Amino acid sequence: MPNRDWRFRIEDILAAIEDINSLTAGLTSRALSANTTIFKSVNRLGND
Repeated sequence: MPNRDWRFRIEDILAAIEDINSLTAGLTSRALSANTTIFKSVNRLGND
C-alpha cells in the first residue's frame, strides 16, 4: 500500500462505507447475496 497520510486513508474508508450503505439500502441479506453485482461490488469496496 502506498505511503499515505492516515487522514486520507480514513477519508477513503468513510467514502467506502457511504458507497456500501448506498448500494445496500433496503436490501435484506438474502437479496444482497442473490444480487451478484452488488455483492461483488460491496466485497470489492470492503477490501480496497
